[in-house]
Amino acid sequence: MRAKQSVVILAGAGVMAFMALGVRVSAEPPAQPPARATDNQPPVGPGRTLTTEVIVDATPEEFWRLLSTPEGVIKLWSVARAEVDLRPGGTIRASYDADGQEPGWITHHILATEPARMVAFKTDAPPKAPDSIKLYCQHGWTVVRLEPAGPGRTRVVETMMGFGAGPLFDEAYAFFEKGNRWTADEMSKRLRRADAAPDQNDRAWSLLERMAAGGEWIHENRREDGAVFRVRSVVTPGPGGRSIAFRGWLGDGSGMFAHSSGLAWREASGEVWYTNLDEGGGRATGRILSPEENVLDWEWDVISARGASQRYAVRFTFDGPDAYRGVISSIAADGARKVMVDAGYRRVAESAVEFRMLRAGPASEGGAVEGAWMIDGGQFAATGAVEPGVVKEAIFDGAPEAAFRAFSSAEGWKAALGVESSIDLRVGGPFEIYFSMEAPAGERGAEGCKVLSYLPGRMFSFSWNAPPKFPKERYQRTWVVLTFAPAGEGKTAVRLEHTGFGSGGNWPEVRAYFDRAWGNVMEAFRSRAAASAVR
Repeated sequence: MRAKQSVVILAGAGVMAFMALGVRVSAEPPAQPPARATDNQPPVGPGRTLTTEVIVDATPEEFWRLLSTPEGVIKLWSVARAEVDLRPGGTIRASYDADGQEPGWITHHILATEPARMVAFKTDAPPKAPDSIKLYCQHGWTVVRLEPAGPGRTRVVETMMGFGAGPLFDEAYAFFEKGNRWTADEMSKRLRRADAAPDQNDRAWSLLERMAAGGEWIHENRREDGAVFRVRSVVTPGPGGRSIAFRGWLGDGSGMFAHSSGLAWREASGEVWYTNLDEGGGRATGRILSPEENVLDWEWDVISARGASQRYAVRFTFDGPDAYRGVISSIAADGARKVMVDAGYRRVAESAVEFRMLRAGPASEGGAVEGAWMIDGGQFAATGAVEPGVVKEAIFDGAPEAAFRAFSSAEGWKAALGVESSIDLRVGGPFEIYFSMEAPAGERGAEGCKVLSYLPGRMFSFSWNAPPKFPKERYQRTWVVLTFAPAGEGKTAVRLEHTGFGSGGNWPEVRAYFDRAWGNVMEAFRSRAAASAVR
């Protein structure tokens, strides 16, 4: 009997392909004679493209958190193991085998990311994949865009590029076209929210309003070592009564530090949502429900500033208008829960002075993960899910395709800024802009920078470095993402985001430098586009 071969649907496709890592097809590829070299022609540029769209019940931030952590990948793909490093040069790896031994890993190499907006990557074909899949993975790459599609929903747009001509490319295209659609529909089902009964939403909002009715909420106890532990929360109505704001402090006998700040609101659908940011940069966003009288349940999934994720179950149980018990439990990847906090809170008109005496907060911790492949993740200053960077936006004359060509070609940079450059529009190709040819080699401009990914007429991304006056920071890399969208007849909206800055040292000055510089660059390109439009 012939051995079955496990082929992962969408082995090289986008976020929807990520989901498809949880869907395997057991099949023996049909016997076929070896293809002649002339039968299958590699693509020129992006080649043929394949786009698949789906709307899912998750915000872009929620979707991004799932992609950013091993737990999220395991949950979405139904795999046994996963590793995640969401930075250029990093990888997302998943395996169906509990021990994660080779060749069970499927590896996606990250080319570029824009938090909660875009991820681009290239995939290694599984060792036992058909020749058509291996050929596509050799030449192809994928760009996935996340677009808000209403409250709590995201449009996931996946574009696969690199399909050439010939029977093997045709076979790969047909395979992914069918598989992507099926996978997208399955992903939509997996992320579908269970609709809460309207009274759950009404009760939840009523309890939050009760919390915001005045005063402050405090908790105090003694740890096992005898040290005091204190919590203070202030909950107030937001502007116009359409939201509720909350702030929290933690502390001990030496004083309190600011711990969190958040906002809750009601959507037009009646759902109650919140977002919260803690002192270490961790962010949580989700729904608030009231499954029974006097009970609040919070969907509390935290993603840290470095990209690590942790799920919690948070429940408030109220005992009258001025007291509640808060229980916080961590949730492991296998669903097991462990109670971390079980504390009683009471409302006071004003907290005592020891609850309002401030001190510095704790320092956050974390470390980098090494990356590899054609884009060296070790060069990049930032790790994990980075914060938004320097953003510049402008309206250009002309179509998106024209603006894309200007920014992604040596001719475009020469026309806009009068500079020489070396640009090879391919994933991993050089993207070196020389601002001073008279300077010594290595100090002429963006030497060593690379094309990270592109979507013709829609998106272009590249790595970037600091100017020579910041020698330490110059040895590391940040990255830039440009997006192009129609903005009315004959106009294009161009958005530039420069992100991935490091911390400490001269990084604040580097960021300030590019905040000024990119504004000038955008104006130069815009003026060139305007001049070209009238010729």
